[in-house]
Amino acid sequence: MSNSIRLLAATALVAVTAFSMTACAPARSGHSSITYLAWSEGGNIASVAPYTVDGLNGALVLPEDVNDNRWQTDADGGSGPQLTVTPENAETTAGCEIRNRATGEVLDRQTADLGQPARCEALLAKPAR
Repeated sequence: MSNSIRLLAATALVAVTAFSMTACAPARSGHSSITYLAWSEGGNIASVAPYTVDGLNGALVLPEDVNDNRWQTDADGGSGPQLTVTPENAETTAGCEIRNRATGEVLDRQTADLGQPARCEALLAKPAR
């Protein structure tokens, strides 16, 4: 095998490896590391529905049953993090909060009317290119 064929084969291998590594890496442009918080008064939280970005799966809203009066998670909230908190009954008040995990800044905080779902959302600026 000549040196030029070996060089060409090695170059192709490096290119394929580099492409496969970048194709599998999650996109991070404009995404945020946030903390979602939920609480309730007068009863428990029935469910929460946080918006998250999950690598190659993209944006997801995965409802989760809670049955407690407090809930918290850290997630990649993308450029528009959202959280919906549903109270267990008409006598329960639900609340939510979205925080920037790095700075602790509160991006949105809402308390719903009695028996109604609370909805928090934040629109984050995308970084300049």
